[in-house]
Amino acid sequence: MTASDVSLPPLACETHSHVYGDQQPYPLHAGHAVPGGSLENYRKVCRSLGVERHVLVQAMAYATDTRWLLRAIAETGLSRARGVICPDDSLSADDLAELHRQGIRGVRFLSGPGAAVDTPAILATARRIAPLRWSVLVQAPAVALAEAYDALACAECPVVIDHMARVPPGMDVHDDVFQALLQFLRGGGWIKISAPYYGTDDGRADFGALRARLDGLLDTARDRAIWGMNWPHPSLAADRKPDEAATLRSLLAIMPDAATRQALFANNPARLYGFG
Repeated sequence: MTASDVSLPPLACETHSHVYGDQQPYPLHAGHAVPGGSLENYRKVCRSLGVERHVLVQAMAYATDTRWLLRAIAETGLSRARGVICPDDSLSADDLAELHRQGIRGVRFLSGPGAAVDTPAILATARRIAPLRWSVLVQAPAVALAEAYDALACAECPVVIDHMARVPPGMDVHDDVFQALLQFLRGGGWIKISAPYYGTDDGRADFGALRARLDGLLDTARDRAIWGMNWPHPSLAADRKPDEAATLRSLLAIMPDAATRQALFANNPARLYGFG
């Protein structure tokens, strides 16, 4: 499938992808690489879709080493790129200010299966980055997030819930877990529309299969929703990686109105990440 009929608004921004550099100067702490995950390949995908702005998210394989992320932002250009780093309590206020100058606009927290969301750490980080107008990105299983929303609502900076809250396949929109997400969004939380394969029954990257969830999310927080590809899908095997154009097309097909597209793809990320 091609991207020929994908139509994004001007200054469309993709807000969640990882890029990987040469391992000689930029070693991967987790000891693994993602084949094809170069900045050059990422740019090619974005050009094919009409994406003009980018938010690069620090790959977990780099831990707190931000050198490659900062280089990727610089090579892309500060007028078009921003970054989100992993937590690093060793950073001073001056360090954070320098990272801001180089395009960083957020901190990413990730909780694995069975782990609670570390709300004390998130709230402490939010307090430190609030003066810079950064945001916190939180990824965790849906049930763990539901138990954390009350605390996250107290954060002193915007909180973005990653990958549509990782709501599991088969969970109904009337479930208490999904309703807790909507309540958090009503209170000012943000949501990232990305990685639909985490929520479909067969792992398909098809937003159409999640229409009821997306309708609820966008009806609740149209002005606090952003879109990301999660390229190059590091958790998926090579033969399971989706066609980016087909995935995006499945999203556009269920949100035909221009105002929602303008908010999701352009206005909201510009406001959250300080473009323009």
